[in-house]
Amino acid sequence: MAIYLIEGKLGAGKSLIATGIIRDALIKGLPVGTNLDLHLQHLIGYKSKRARVVRVPDKPTVESLISLGKGNESYDERRNGVLVFDELATWLNARTFADKARQEVLNWFVHSRKLGWDLYLLCQNIDQLDKQLRTAIVEYRVTCRRLDRIGIPVLGPIVKLATFGLVKPRLPQIHMAVVRYGTEANAVVADRWMYRAKDLYKCYDTRQVFVDDPEQAPYSMLPPAYTHGWKRVQRRFSVKGRLEETRRLWKLHEAGLVSYDEWRGMVKQI
Repeated sequence: MAIYLIEGKLGAGKSLIATGIIRDALIKGLPVGTNLDLHLQHLIGYKSKRARVVRVPDKPTVESLISLGKGNESYDERRNGVLVFDELATWLNARTFADKARQEVLNWFVHSRKLGWDLYLLCQNIDQLDKQLRTAIVEYRVTCRRLDRIGIPVLGPIVKLATFGLVKPRLPQIHMAVVRYGTEANAVVADRWMYRAKDLYKCYDTRQVFVDDPEQAPYSMLPPAYTHGWKRVQRRFSVKGRLEETRRLWKLHEAGLVSYDEWRGMVKQI
């Protein structure tokens, strides 16, 4: 079990890196819980039927956390489920220390190990968070950086000078996270994560706004095969295959799931 605190400035790629972590977990067949708005059809493909994702409220309560149950029934911590909570500073910040509901959430975090969950908590800076969370709960401190905001040493100034400032070479658009064991700024580096931005941008809502809505409740997200995959046209190259795909799409029209015009458009894509 591990609890990671992922921090970084606005636009540094905290949510993107967290989405990459979620993708890795789903590929391994692990359960996931998060308050991020995910687009599973882009994250794990249209054919996936076994993705287990629970969307919890934007600002989870202890009741919504308890409803998640166990992330791992075995004693093998490599099979732990993954929980990702973004914008932690809006509901577990240092100014709400007197909130009784907040203390119940922290108590659940403490016991998350016994429930088989690995936690990834996102915020701009660790100092925003409750002291108990910083000192007693967080095990790893992760700092995010965008490499494309860094100029290329030596070569960069030369190219910029040669092109009269028209070309400014930058590193590729890759997001890097430095993982330190402990919450101190100089703690030992335990790992480094890297994710490509263009692979993950369309996998989650980059403009999501987190709201405090008491009517929100946890729900299971259907795997993309049942939300998008059934409507996706499968390219066939043999005559028999084209006929089978045409009949499959016609059954969708007969069931009232697609209109006749949509069916005709789909057939043209076979």
